[in-house]
Amino acid sequence: MDLLCKRTVALRDVGRLDEALASANRLVAAAPDEPRSWEILGTVLIYLSRHDDAINAYSAAIRCSAQAPPEHSILAHHFASPWYNRAAMHALLGQRAEAFADLRQALAVAPSWAEAVPFDERFKGLTADGEFQRLVEEGRAAARTCQQQNLDDGTAEPGTGVCVPPSSSETSKS
Repeated sequence: MDLLCKRTVALRDVGRLDEALASANRLVAAAPDEPRSWEILGTVLIYLSRHDDAINAYSAAIRCSAQAPPEHSILAHHFASPWYNRAAMHALLGQRAEAFADLRQALAVAPSWAEAVPFDERFKGLTADGEFQRLVEEGRAAARTCQQQNLDDGTAEPGTGVCVPPSSSETSKS
């Protein structure tokens, strides 16, 4: 599966989109319960400007993750991109409420991504919206708090943009 993932991404990156789509569909057929398969399909669909289909692929990635054991879920691996990309597709389609709901979820997992959101062209139609600005500011504040907590407790993952939740043994101590 790893080889097929790499092949699909490589085909997408060199612009061989029809082949990338065929490869992504094979990937999903081979691993339909694997969130990453659907996420890769979603990115290929974005390149093809098939925004509704990309939303469906990202929704499948999120669904698969919710059904996975906790250690295999998207959240366990700080995998915010399905929510982020689905939010971007909703924004492009003018689906404001859906875009904000998904962006809120993405920033909950990876708050430091809030720094990049205002520069993502796909959110261009929302940048002047007060709710969008609040979401970005909340993400920035959460990123600062998370960074400080992770530095304090030694769980920092520099450059990842994600909050590292405390282990269950740490949370049971509080």
